[in-house]
Amino acid sequence: LPALIWLVLGTVWGSTWLFIKVGLDSGLPPLGFAGLRFVVASIPLVLWLVIRRVRLPRTWAEWRLMLVTGWLTFTINYALVFWGESHISSGLAAILYTNFPLFGIVLAHFTLPDEPLTWRKLSGVVLAVTCVVVIFLH
Repeated sequence: LPALIWLVLGTVWGSTWLFIKVGLDSGLPPLGFAGLRFVVASIPLVLWLVIRRVRLPRTWAEWRLMLVTGWLTFTINYALVFWGESHISSGLAAILYTNFPLFGIVLAHFTLPDEPLTWRKLSGVVLAVTCVVVIFLH
């Protein structure tokens, strides 16, 4: 089961850039297409929350954290990704987005005391980025 889940996730996440490009090339506007993607994706997520009876945040602080995190990591992030991919190839978009963990580990090093930058983390990110570049260049 873990291998099957890994394959499904790899296929879905790996094909994201191609499907964004296909949708944009078919005439969908970048921001509308990004919004549509997350509306469709929210349906199974909401069903899962209901079925599992997941507790929603109760305090304003919890809601604020969720809203700010959602705004920064999804709304702004994917609005820029979809807009950017309307101007570049899907392969280049994948390569550029793959650098996200590199910026994340550097930012975490300077802002989170429990997340120091180590050679192991850095080499893992560099290896991952290199592999994506090799895949999309061939």
